Amino acid sequence: MTRPPLTVVIAVMALAGRAPAAPAKLAALAPGPNNQDARQAVAVGPNGQAYEPDGKGAWIRHHPGGLADDVVRATRAGALVIAGVESGPPYAYRVAKDGAWNMIVLGLHAKAIVGRGPRATAAFGKLVFGLDTGVPVKLADAPDPIALIAAAGKSVVVQTDKGLARLDAKGWKPIANAPKQVIALLDDRWALVDRGLLDLRANKLTAWPSGFRVASVVAVTNELVVAAGGRELVTLKGGKLERTAISMQLAAPIVSVVADKAGRVVVATRDGEIAVRDKAGAWTAGELRDDLPAARPGSPPAESP
Repeated sequence: MTRPPLTVVIAVMALAGRAPAAPAKLAALAPGPNNQDARQAVAVGPNGQAYEPDGKGAWIRHHPGGLADDVVRATRAGALVIAGVESGPPYAYRVAKDGAWNMIVLGLHAKAIVGRGPRATAAFGKLVFGLDTGVPVKLADAPDPIALIAAAGKSVVVQTDKGLARLDAKGWKPIANAPKQVIALLDDRWALVDRGLLDLRANKLTAWPSGFRVASVVAVTNELVVAAGGRELVTLKGGKLERTAISMQLAAPIVSVVADKAGRVVVATRDGEIAVRDKAGAWTAGELRDDLPAARPGSPPAESP
């Protein structure tokens, strides 16, 4: 019997063992630049897969680069997407460039917390950094090791094991009448607590509507907070709460929501579904796809030190 050439055997074995491409997964949305247009958000996968908007309703991954760590949060500083990971420093990705994630060095073996809110920040122990340009600028040290951080404008709020404190022009001060712990700090005014949103300035709770279960929440401005959960959107604007349906079939749990002042909203699910609401309130499905260059030898994913 005639044997097939060795090259043919190898090719057949490679094809037989090649697994189909796994469906895209998402971990976070980084808002559009300066929160001006939610449709310019960048969708980030669990290991730094970056999907950039094409302006026509699709989010496309142009670069194979990623991260070895698990992404837990993403924020924005101008053209930079900043990712917080499970156990390492932040990383920065410049939109529409070479697709590389670059480590933001905060300290030796830093396990940093990337902050929430319109201003990009990070914390490492008691150290606090502004990331407005992607280059860390050290701010005043917090009184104790930081567990949560958020910022807007020049004001920074943190949670430590002794409670909540605010950094302003006069330094760090405890936030009067605030609970010792919250679920999340959203910016320098709003915090997520068990039953709703807490205004840290007025010490006033706005409770969620009956039956609503929040999955992701974002403070767009000091006067606008948007939350998504189940198949609903809850908006707090100017002290008034509005509850609306996400009129799309989303099969997977929501992992992230971004919004802008004009009323546009983007919602992402764990399994790569994207729902987009326009200014008029109409929902459409966004498309998530890969458009990667041919594979070639290169650097491995960025890793924590």
